[in-house]
Amino acid sequence: MAEAQEAGGEIGRIDFDPFINGQDYDVSKVEVGEPAYAAGKALVRVNVVNFGQPDEFGVLLVKEADGWKIDDVWNDDAEYSYDLLDILQAPLP
Repeated sequence: MAEAQEAGGEIGRIDFDPFINGQDYDVSKVEVGEPAYAAGKALVRVNVVNFGQPDEFGVLLVKEADGWKIDDVWNDDAEYSYDLLDILQAPLP
């Protein structure tokens, strides 16, 4: 992948798992909300409990010829918020 080459063997842009908002996990609960559809896209909210702490993140899906694909993942957590698309498009530090 281009990111692996650009990182030169170092950690790339993503140094955490965006689906648990961290590096370690002990997920005890996952709830996927009902999608909200508009203009060939779907927004889904996902709630997880990781190490006993609740967390919520959003997933934006786009409909392509061969099915639904993830376009973005974000989390508005007060302590550590992120937008995966922004991270992936930013230059390496």
